[in-house]
Amino acid sequence: MTPVSASTYYTVQPFSFHGRGADYFGLWLKNTLLTVVTLGLYYPWARAARLRFEVGNLELDGSRFAFHGTGAEMFRGFLVLWLVEISVDNLALAGDIDLNRIGRGPETDATATADVFLDAAGLEGALDVGGMGLI
Repeated sequence: MTPVSASTYYTVQPFSFHGRGADYFGLWLKNTLLTVVTLGLYYPWARAARLRFEVGNLELDGSRFAFHGTGAEMFRGFLVLWLVEISVDNLALAGDIDLNRIGRGPETDATATADVFLDAAGLEGALDVGGMGLI
């Protein structure tokens, strides 16, 4: 069997970007001002506009990419996450759940040692080595 070079199977196609800095600066300025004025509520729409600009100006092999997401879709996602966060915080404040015990099985010496080490390092809640915790 005769060896075939890799160039026989594919050709390298470089990405090209067609956006202009001035256009991006105008978009950034508008997005920043509207996000500040609306106290952050405009952020999902700003993010969608930025992604539409960045992705829409990217080309590969003569074809441009397209971003089809909307700010409203992202806003709904932020609302869901916010509601989950509020619910978990309210349950924790009411004492119904212990956020330090989420995802842990029975306490063992290994998990206790890992927790003491993390507490001493000031990393409490950032990592749970032995307990497979979420927080």
